Amino acid sequence: MKKITGGLVALLTGLLMVPALAQPASAAVRSWATPVAYPYPGNWHCTERDSSTHSVDVCLINSHNGVEPVYKAVMIAWNHREAGFQMRAAVINMWAQPSPSKQVRDDACLDSGLSGGYRAACYGSAITLSAVCAAKPNATTVTANGAIDIPAVSTTRITVAGPRVAVNC
Repeated sequence: MKKITGGLVALLTGLLMVPALAQPASAAVRSWATPVAYPYPGNWHCTERDSSTHSVDVCLINSHNGVEPVYKAVMIAWNHREAGFQMRAAVINMWAQPSPSKQVRDDACLDSGLSGGYRAACYGSAITLSAVCAAKPNATTVTANGAIDIPAVSTTRITVAGPRVAVNC
């Protein structure tokens, strides 16, 4: 009976911990992938935040689906160290301006490790120009913003705001 009770307590404790460790329910959760070659393509509008130990770049990709413009945010993490590090609580969002800004995409990236000397990208959800304009009818620009915790290289949350890209709503 003790083994059954102990097993049930462990199972219930584990089930109760799962929601506490989960990413936010409002965000689409994305995996990390191999990024495109650097320097970035011309349709990538990026802000690069560099240091000797790491870099975090946030870009807004401007493409076309054959009917209308399409936008996608991406965060690229670079590990310039020999040792790996953990990446936690990463988010990549897209906003439409002018003020007050309207959030039009909200994506989270899975917690992951990154080996020394490597880089990884987390691509957010795509959004069409018509969807941007539906969310923010007077939009004149869109931008990508990213934030990530990398405790091995920074005691504070790393935030990067990408450049604004003009839209015509």
